[in-house]
Amino acid sequence: MSKLGFNITYSVILLLLSNNTFSQLTQYSQADSSLLARQAQLNQENNDSKPLAETAKEDKGYEITFESLYQYGNIRGFLQTPAGGTPGSSSAERPTFKELGIDSIGTVTGKLSFINADYNIYLGMNYISISDSALLSRDLISRTMLFAAGSRVNSDLELSFYSLGCQFRNLINIPSDSFSIDPIAEIALFDFGYRLAGVGGPEVSRYYSKVGGRLGLALNWDISEKLFVSAQALAPIPISNTPYIWSVDLMGKYLLYSKDDLRLFFNMGLIYEIIDYEDNQELPNHIRAEMGPMATMGLAIHF
Repeated sequence: MSKLGFNITYSVILLLLSNNTFSQLTQYSQADSSLLARQAQLNQENNDSKPLAETAKEDKGYEITFESLYQYGNIRGFLQTPAGGTPGSSSAERPTFKELGIDSIGTVTGKLSFINADYNIYLGMNYISISDSALLSRDLISRTMLFAAGSRVNSDLELSFYSLGCQFRNLINIPSDSFSIDPIAEIALFDFGYRLAGVGGPEVSRYYSKVGGRLGLALNWDISEKLFVSAQALAPIPISNTPYIWSVDLMGKYLLYSKDDLRLFFNMGLIYEIIDYEDNQELPNHIRAEMGPMATMGLAIHF
């Protein structure tokens, strides 16, 4: 074979090998692109399967929420308020809310929360302030003062309580992305105010604050990306001379607006609460208020 023929044959072989190598590299590149596209699709499907709020929380690791609710419902109970625990300085388990003309109340609540993957730390307020006027059907003694039957009495009452608590997320392991059960522990401050004033007659007042503890559970169910249901129950830690406050609520939440980290929810549900405080005096201060079932609704903002 001549030198020219050898060079031509060698060039053709190199060209064929180059074309084959290029074809294989192209196939490999297309395969890699397909794998990357499939992985991106799987990641998107995984994010789409999570609740919107949960996905947003994972993006930055935490979220801050504020919610405010208005509650309205029935109230029953009494406000036994003696003077220094002296026997005879107060009528037993009186005055009742009913004889003061109070059978329903409207209250306002507020809650500020910091939430991450493991904890929901919150400050809560339940503001309960009531004023009314009624004619007494029988004699009433409160803090040694006599309010005679048939007289008109004006009342100003406060039964507010404030809380600092923590909801322990993921402490109870449940194999579900849409349902969870979280333990709760909190400190509650009960703020009591009491003023009775007879029209042109006697007037008495009493104010104090007491601290107690509560434990409970929260159940959360993410029905869809926009609809959520929660239930919560809290019971007092039984310590003498502290306020006992029970709370049970069922709440539905609907996502009204969402953009980036900002979300706005409409909340609506039912709540039942009991406040019971009794001290250790011979004739104790004994306050009992049963509130509910109360209808509640309001807004929550997450950011």
